[in-house]
Amino acid sequence: MVQARGRVVQLVFLLFLISSSADGVNEVEEEAKRLVREPPPTPPLFIKPPFHLPPLRLPMVVEGVIYCRSCKLRNYDRLLDASPLPVAELRCNNSRHELRLNGTTNADGYFLIQAPMRKVTTFGSHKCKVFLMSSPLASCNRPSNLSGGVTGAYLRFERITKVGPDQSALFAAGYFEFSPAKTTLCPHLP
Repeated sequence: MVQARGRVVQLVFLLFLISSSADGVNEVEEEAKRLVREPPPTPPLFIKPPFHLPPLRLPMVVEGVIYCRSCKLRNYDRLLDASPLPVAELRCNNSRHELRLNGTTNADGYFLIQAPMRKVTTFGSHKCKVFLMSSPLASCNRPSNLSGGVTGAYLRFERITKVGPDQSALFAAGYFEFSPAKTTLCPHLP
């Protein structure tokens, strides 16, 4: 941009010279045309990426919600009924050892599993999955593979939060559901 301003100043100065003297009109016109035709300089090819802090090694906390598929009415939103006490399991397969932690839901179907710092941290979170385990309700005890409840749900990082006295990395497992063991308990609804 500074070079462009300099060229404009040169061009104005040359035009001033042209108007004041008639001797070197052709030379000045050619120089003015050359200055106008030159393209601006190209931007640099490499742009430095922004600086990021290295990831922190924090203990993991996994959250999720477990629902019971309901058969109440046609077009009823089945996700409104939360299962009271189903169990979810966090499994982390490390090359040295396997970690299994269970988490029970509250009355709203929400579970929170805290992994010990010595066993697994945010660096090993990609080796962890959450599975549905059991439900005490006879009407809703078959695990569904919604969000990977049977095959295992991968964890998704949410944010760094304070759980207890220390900071932890909060991961979301998503929402899962149990369905009735017998399909006859639930009439087929289109």
